[in-house]
Amino acid sequence: MDDQQFASLWISSRLKKPFGLNRIRFELKQKGIDPEIISQETKRAQENYDESETILGLAQKRVAKYRNCNPKTAKRRLYDYLLRRGFQRGIIQKTITQIF
Repeated sequence: MDDQQFASLWISSRLKKPFGLNRIRFELKQKGIDPEIISQETKRAQENYDESETILGLAQKRVAKYRNCNPKTAKRRLYDYLLRRGFQRGIIQKTITQIF
């Protein structure tokens, strides 16, 4: 298996988890994949991937765990969780604004 094929399979499997593209890029870089291949494959994956829709669904499921927290703490925890999953900060902030 060559690096490009590996990167493509890795990206598709990680998007199903779901993880954000930032985290996936980082993981591929850690595995020693060429940055050019990472860039090509993530661009290809973005054509069929709506990150904001994915974040919204994930956030709605996760916010149920924070029912007993005050809103400020819940927002911070949700933000941190989504950030660790590798999603973009701007999209996270918009999603949190929609939910709260």
